[in-house]
Amino acid sequence: MSEVMTKSPTSETSNNRVRIVFQNGDIWHAKIFLSSLEDSAREEMVHRLREAKKLIAEDFDVTYERLELLEVLHKAKLTEGVEALVSIGLMKVGQGKPNVQLKPGVSVKGAVFAEMIVELSFFCIDEFGHLITLERITTEIARAGVAENLCNFKAITEAIEKVHKTKGDVQGLIIARGEFPDEGIDAQLEYTFYTTHSENMKLNEYVKGRKAKDGDILCQKIPPTKGVREGIDVRGGKIPPINGLDFDLIQGNGTKLSADKNTLTALLDGTATMKRFNRRVFTATGERIVPSEIEVTVKPVIKINADEIDELVSEDSIEIQGKLKKGAKVTTKGELYLDGDIEGGATIIAGSLVVINGEIHKSEVSSDSSIITSSGAKNTMITAGKDIEMRGIAENSKVVGQNVSVGGARGSRIVAGKRAFLGFAQSDEHGTKSKIGVGYQEFYENKLEATLKEITSLEASFDKVEEIFGREIVAKMNGANLQQMMIQYLRNRRQIVEETPDKKKIDYIRRLMETIVPLKELLKDKQIETKQLRKKLKLTHDDEPVLVIREKITDPVDITIDGETFNINQDEIE
Repeated sequence: MSEVMTKSPTSETSNNRVRIVFQNGDIWHAKIFLSSLEDSAREEMVHRLREAKKLIAEDFDVTYERLELLEVLHKAKLTEGVEALVSIGLMKVGQGKPNVQLKPGVSVKGAVFAEMIVELSFFCIDEFGHLITLERITTEIARAGVAENLCNFKAITEAIEKVHKTKGDVQGLIIARGEFPDEGIDAQLEYTFYTTHSENMKLNEYVKGRKAKDGDILCQKIPPTKGVREGIDVRGGKIPPINGLDFDLIQGNGTKLSADKNTLTALLDGTATMKRFNRRVFTATGERIVPSEIEVTVKPVIKINADEIDELVSEDSIEIQGKLKKGAKVTTKGELYLDGDIEGGATIIAGSLVVINGEIHKSEVSSDSSIITSSGAKNTMITAGKDIEMRGIAENSKVVGQNVSVGGARGSRIVAGKRAFLGFAQSDEHGTKSKIGVGYQEFYENKLEATLKEITSLEASFDKVEEIFGREIVAKMNGANLQQMMIQYLRNRRQIVEETPDKKKIDYIRRLMETIVPLKELLKDKQIETKQLRKKLKLTHDDEPVLVIREKITDPVDITIDGETFNINQDEIE
């Protein structure tokens, strides 16, 4: 503690009305002479305090506005008046360099444009200890490259006045905005058939909603629009108007594209499917993933009663009504829809989507695409290259897919490459535990095993037709020479059996011969698939596996995640 000397007082302090007598850190003591302590002298006290703060600011190089009266320490009555000892301190306020930040803006249509907003943050005191001023902030705005004509200087001035009074700070004050350019609307597609299904949708409703008839308008493209007016960013740079992005509407099999390339019409009765081909584009608003082409196809559907099927092979999609009987075998490159249950010992091999509106018992169902079932499965093997949605319970069954969702598992094996969602996981009545595996390694191993089994089944069917028609006819058979091969087979047959087959027999021969090409193609596809699966088994995958079991686990369950197995006895997984 020490007394300090001050500079020569001003004219108002020349009679020693104000003297700084002590300083320690951010606290000063000042002696102030007053004529009296009456109420009338209050204004004189305020005046003397201002003089004291002015002296401190000049002598100690501090900001006048940061000085405040702390307390009156002592009063002494003198002959000619009163002498008061007061304590004056430096207020603790924020200090730092003004910050001008340029931020992106989001248009009404959700597009993001860079440098469309300017935010200003500042303290009452700058980094040099000086009171903040409009001039200082204007300098920082210029350094940031912001166009001054876009700035709201009225808001800046009001903010400066406020911090001067409150000794506070301003954070994130928006002082300038750019103007967004006109944005054209991307091309849109209106379509009249279901492309996806929801969890609550009935399966027969989904199947019905995908059907098309000859002459039906399947979809209508609304062309993109163009923007007109330019925009401007906060630096004053021009932003050209944005044109809406376009895509090509592609006419797939069974459809016809209009002359203006905006309307697709069905050319036959069948099931409509849509395939999107996406591309990555870089625009003024940033990177986007948009469709480059949308292809719509209508595939013919074979409708057949389930009780007529012993073995059916087809390139087309198949719609089966009724319960698929025991031992029946259906092979198709297309989709399959079964409106009924599956009896024991049946086999389904499909190249595309499989929809089963019924229970599955002691059978095998596989698809290179996805499988949806309205009910559950018992003692069944179900394998999909993509997703499986089983709305019922898998009981003593094996279910393999990339993403698997089942109502519950009871004594079953569930294998998912990426995600598995189960209502519950329990042991069966004999105590057989449910086992759940999530991870691509296990998925590919099980998919490869199932594919090899499918190849064996397809080869057995192929050997059967080869035995009937002979290797030469089977080797020559393609999609365009069915009639020629029929004539050759019947001619060869007459040389062995002196008998002319009746119409019923000829129809049977034709149907059997029609299975040769799809069997060839399916076998080729499956052999390619085995090679791909073996390659994928050697790869690593970055996707984090996900397992969700909605209900509490009470029975023991074996859970394998990326090859690491855990035995769960009682837990809750969310």
